[in-house]
Order: sequence, then C-alpha cells, then structure tokens
Amino acid sequence: MAAVSVAGFVVCFVLGAAFYGNGAGNSALDITAYYARESERLRQIADFAVALAALLCFLVFVAALRRALPSGVAADTVLAAGTSVPILLGAAMLSGPRARSPSLEPSYHIDPRTLLLVEDAGFVLFVSAGAVGITFVGAALLPRRFRRWFVWVSISVLGALAAAYWYIPFSAFLAWVLVAGLLL
Repeated sequence: MAAVSVAGFVVCFVLGAAFYGNGAGNSALDITAYYARESERLRQIADFAVALAALLCFLVFVAALRRALPSGVAADTVLAAGTSVPILLGAAMLSGPRARSPSLEPSYHIDPRTLLLVEDAGFVLFVSAGAVGITFVGAALLPRRFRRWFVWVSISVLGALAAAYWYIPFSAFLAWVLVAGLLL
C-alpha cells in the first residue's frame, strides 16, 4: 500500500505543478489577462484537484510509515510531522478559489494586488511545509528502519527541504518519499 500511495503522491504532485505552471504573473495587466482566459482558470482548478489527490496519497504514506516504525517518540513524531499535509493543502487551497471565483461570479474581477498577497501566503505555507518535512524525514530515520545508504541520502534531502524556498530542491523530497515507500 505504501508503494502505491507514494507513487500516487509523486505523480499527482508533479502533475499539479505542471497544471499550475508559472502562475498569473506579477503585473496587473498579466494577471488580468491570465484570469480572463477560461483555460487558465480551468488549469488552476485542475491543479487544486490533483494537489488534493496528492495530499490524500501522502496521508496514506504517513500512516504506513507510522505503522512500520516501532512505537515510540520517532513514530509519534512521524505522525505529528504529517501535519505538513494540511499546510500543503492550505497552500493548494489558496490557488483553487481564485480560479473558481470568476466562474461562479461572472462580474467578479481579481484585484492584482490581492492576488499577489494570496499567492505569497500560499508560498509561505509551501515553505513552511518544507520545514515540517525536515522533522518528518528526520523522525523517520531515528529508529534505523531504513538501510544505511538511504540514511546518507536522506541527509541531503534534509538540506533540500531547508532550501524549499527555491521550489526545485523540493523535488528531492518527492524522490525521498518515493524511495522510502518502496523500501517499506
């Protein structure tokens, strides 16, 4: 079950990132033009749906990892660090409603300044989830459930999560989750 859930998490996360793309832009003109296109709004709605599926798969992985670890502080910490799921869900939720509002309310216009503020809040949640991920990975390694080579690889993943601010390093965490799920 862990292998299927991590594969689902990684595939859905990558697919969601592809749907999101580069976002609406930074200028008022770019943002207005972006949300005027229904295809862009539909992509962001799809991004939200796929992100939700990814997070549900991640929850299954958290539960499987928790069961695989001997009871104790590390197992409880893994479960607690699963709180990165609602943090990431919050980041995803900040994109979904923005895209859906113009469809529900045809006279609704997105204020570009507000949009940038909401996107920044989503970014802060994403970086925060990376920080919680450090605890998650570290706790998973404490009981020495994994092979020695994986522990050494995991140390670089801790550094990558600390650099989640730049997005790309987060891919190391995706790879870590995939391998950890397969090793379980």
